[in-house]
Amino acid sequence: KATLAREAALRADWTTFRAKVERPRTPDVNTHFVSHLGEICDRVGVTFEIAGSPIPQQTGDFKEYVYDTKFKLTWAQFVDLLAELHQSREFLKVIRVSVGSQYEREDRLDVDLKLSTIEYSQKPGGRP
Repeated sequence: KATLAREAALRADWTTFRAKVERPRTPDVNTHFVSHLGEICDRVGVTFEIAGSPIPQQTGDFKEYVYDTKFKLTWAQFVDLLAELHQSREFLKVIRVSVGSQYEREDRLDVDLKLSTIEYSQKPGGRP
């Protein structure tokens, strides 16, 4: 009886919770970058790892986010990945590429890529 008596309050709490969860979220740089890189990797057929979350560096009206990523892929996938990054419509820039060959043991490369992207973020007190 006690549980049934609380049903109305629990339903109201559940409705409030669902409304908060389903509320549209403003996109942020980290989520957008990771999802875009995921789409690129899906097309190439590889997976990736990202080390930590970057701290943005303000330069003028833009913030730059630098990501350290790691891939395990073949030469063909590596070439395809570089082509996809180069042809991306997003603001992606390859800062550093480090390639380690594992071909003596298996048909694989270990690739570390340092990538950056930017976000428009006007400084406080700046012109609109």
